[in-house]
Amino acid sequence: MKKWIVALLSVSILLSGCSNKEESVSKPPPPPLEEKKDQPISQEIYSLPDFGATAAPLMKIVKKNGVVLSGFHANYSSSCWNDCKDDDPIMDHEAFAFDESTPGDTFHVDWSVLDPQPAEVYLLKRGGKDNQIIISREKQNVSTPFQLVITDDTIGTNYALEFSWKDHDQLIGRSQFNFGIQ
Repeated sequence: MKKWIVALLSVSILLSGCSNKEESVSKPPPPPLEEKKDQPISQEIYSLPDFGATAAPLMKIVKKNGVVLSGFHANYSSSCWNDCKDDDPIMDHEAFAFDESTPGDTFHVDWSVLDPQPAEVYLLKRGGKDNQIIISREKQNVSTPFQLVITDDTIGTNYALEFSWKDHDQLIGRSQFNFGIQ
């Protein structure tokens, strides 16, 4: 009887070895592991919507007594749009003056209506002959509207808010909102 058990065990071990061999032959070998190569990620430069279809910044003057004046004419235009170069000049446009301004009033410009929102905003103060020389250029906080308290020093001065749009570090659009305080 021991011979029969040993014979059955031998046959069973032999058969199990054959079945494992058959499985390994019928299954294709796993594909070799591929090395991941660092592939450059394509950075597609997006386009701004048509400038003529974009909203202009909103402006208002809040008088000392709380009265709000709005609906002014303003000069808002683009210097480059979807085809910018880093050396594009800053625009020179005549500013519209607000005769209703007196010291103590506050001039507000809200650019939250711009879509997409600009990446950078600068306040340009102009002076010199015909107010064409840029006296100063100050970076503004892009997340809050601009406010300028009108003083004796600001009356008679032309300003511009320069808006810049960027895709990564590349300039893709620049516009300017010109205004004067009289």
